[in-house]
Amino acid sequence: MGKISKHHRHVVFETSWGFCGLGGVGDCLRYSTLPVSGTAEALELIAARQSDSRYDAALFGDLQKQVRAYFEGTYVDFSDVPADLSNMSTFSRHVLAACRSIPYGQTASYARLAAIAGSPRAIRAAGSVMAANPLPLIIPCHRIIRSDGRVGSFSATGGPQLKVRLLAVEAQGACGDMRRQALVV
Repeated sequence: MGKISKHHRHVVFETSWGFCGLGGVGDCLRYSTLPVSGTAEALELIAARQSDSRYDAALFGDLQKQVRAYFEGTYVDFSDVPADLSNMSTFSRHVLAACRSIPYGQTASYARLAAIAGSPRAIRAAGSVMAANPLPLIIPCHRIIRSDGRVGSFSATGGPQLKVRLLAVEAQGACGDMRRQALVV
């Protein structure tokens, strides 16, 4: 096994929906971006999370393939992707773990998310954690909707329209062959 780098690294790669970014330290994923229109915009989002990061085209190569497949409409289960959330508060880690438990093709309300996280009265606080999610798509904050069934806001570039598109892709995939297995690369 090779030496694990302690330097922050990132990659920007193209998907059918636009350019995504992944970043972390060593083999630990710390942040991701949803698709944006160009590499410069993706790099800006990465710099907002980690300004002293080096580019590494091979970083998280398998995950890059999975993200591309997701945006092509393939069922992909990101629930086992190792994520480093050590810089988050305990409450935030609980909310993010609860969000991660919402299956592909399903949604939960902010109230349900707070309850799953063990803080049923912290609905607004859970929403704030979703707005600051460092790993959108990997931690599927787009699956969290309002109690009245409306999608609500979405802090990612593309706003609620992107959230609707993500939910539509998953609804289409969930209605397809339920026997299909998660993409393995």
